[in-house]
Amino acid sequence: MRIFVPSYGRHDCATTIELIPESLIVVPESQASDYIKNWGERVVVVADEKDGSPTKKKNAILDLMDQGELAWIIDDDLINVKNIQTNRLLKSEEILETLENHWNVMQEMGAGFGGFNTTDDFIRCEEFRPFSLYKISYSCFCVRKTHIKHDERLKRVDDIDFFLQVVHQGILPFRDNRYFFKFHWNDEKKKEQITQKGGIDGGHEQHTESTEILIKKWGDCVRMKNGRVTGVKVPIKAC
Repeated sequence: MRIFVPSYGRHDCATTIELIPESLIVVPESQASDYIKNWGERVVVVADEKDGSPTKKKNAILDLMDQGELAWIIDDDLINVKNIQTNRLLKSEEILETLENHWNVMQEMGAGFGGFNTTDDFIRCEEFRPFSLYKISYSCFCVRKTHIKHDERLKRVDDIDFFLQVVHQGILPFRDNRYFFKFHWNDEKKKEQITQKGGIDGGHEQHTESTEILIKKWGDCVRMKNGRVTGVKVPIKAC
């Protein structure tokens, strides 16, 4: 089982690498020396022309994988992992065990996309306990390499597009709702004051352009609220 962590401009603050010591950090060639100073042989280098946006970076990771391989892709700014049922934060070794268990289940059932809950709100999680089929996951997902690629026109909402490609190809997704992987971007209490170092630049204009492409591509399959993309509509077959 391989765990890939795409990173950009965070050679000294990639928290995922610290929480999951078995992970590999994928960086552009122009930044490789800074990362190698801190992470040594765990650094995987891709050409600069294969980097520069989240979609290009994820496609670069897919290129590193063998056909049919199942691997994790996890954002580099992981804060913690919570067991929602017990309201307990997992230790580093427990995070790895959770990833391994999920990977093993996906292998056994032949799933091609997997991940964890998108909220740690216990009440909202009740209807999804303990597992879901045809539910999307963000920032931490397990994917099987096929012919499917990320749409590099999208600078935002690319995970939604990739997920829709997967399910419309008849590939089974599998989500474990017992766990929530918390990243800096979904830290609700701090969203207003976060000035996180690194990452690939983007803003409102990119989000708007990507949303327009996504809606044109998938139409009613995309769930919207107050003009923003909030996920996908289920069941998928109803789209």
